[in-house]
Amino acid sequence: GALHLRKGDREIIVETHKADLAHHPGRLLEGIDLLTATAFFDLVSPQWMDGLCDDLRAYQLPLYAILT
Repeated sequence: GALHLRKGDREIIVETHKADLAHHPGRLLEGIDLLTATAFFDLVSPQWMDGLCDDLRAYQLPLYAILT
């Protein structure tokens, strides 16, 4: 399912996906406008993070991350 948020003539559609991220997301990033993450980056290696940044750059996607 998806969450549809509307205000005036604007709409945001929020979808969640479950995926194995042991390898870089790559094709999982196709067709999205923004990647969000919470409580995740402290669990991955610097090399994995570099790969994610490369993928985000290739797809020209912003990242919204919350670290606490």
